[in-house]
Amino acid sequence: MRNKVLIGEMAKLHNISAQTLRYYDKIGLFKPQHIDYENKYRYYDIEQFATLDSILFFKKLGVPLEEIKDYFHDRDLNSMIRLLKHQEKMIIREVETLNKHLNSIRSRVELIENYQNNDSAYKCSIRELKPRKIAYFNLEHHIDTIDFEYGLKELYKMLKDDLSLFNGVIACITSKEDIEKGNYNHCKTVGLIFEEDIINGEHLNILPKSKYATIAYNGDNDECGKYYEELMKYIKDNKLEVIGDGILITIIDSAFSDYKEEYIKEIQIPIKNS
Repeated sequence: MRNKVLIGEMAKLHNISAQTLRYYDKIGLFKPQHIDYENKYRYYDIEQFATLDSILFFKKLGVPLEEIKDYFHDRDLNSMIRLLKHQEKMIIREVETLNKHLNSIRSRVELIENYQNNDSAYKCSIRELKPRKIAYFNLEHHIDTIDFEYGLKELYKMLKDDLSLFNGVIACITSKEDIEKGNYNHCKTVGLIFEEDIINGEHLNILPKSKYATIAYNGDNDECGKYYEELMKYIKDNKLEVIGDGILITIIDSAFSDYKEEYIKEIQIPIKNS
């Protein structure tokens, strides 16, 4: 059997492209053992097969090429163990991140399906909600949709978490005074509500366990006024007492659907336990 192979055959034998081998040669990671200076052909020795197999193994583990190059510069068993242990830690971190992503997907799907399968939309009801953590950003003008959107971006920046949009539920907080005056579009605070204790940091508060008068509807934030009115009438008719700020939460909006009729919002107003 021939003990030298050309770049194309070497690539085919290892299920990679010739371009990859040329790149490894260029960066000094893996060079052909022989060069025919007459025809410029470059040959790999069969003894290099094991080396290339090792490189491809480390690459599949996610080890950066520069670290692989450093390892092959002066390798022994101890350096291999160090490299593998380091990569083990990196993979564990990646698995933790992937599990976090998986939990985010499951939570979001469960939340949407719960509202989709619930026939209580447009109906006022009373529910007891468990304690929830809320990250918040106070707005200056309390009214404008533009202020709300910019406030939301500021909140994401403060949390430093790209998954916060999916882990949390967007909330627009309207003060008790404003909802009692009928100023339902006066959003004083942008919030992200989390059912689980998955975030830490500043600008966090706890929404305590409480009974809430609630109503869910399909539509956008600017339609909340008539549903606030309906819910406040329900509270008055049932001789209930408002004890805190109104919360307009977003289950589905333009981030998830192009169809406004698929948007899902819910108003929650805390009431005194009877």
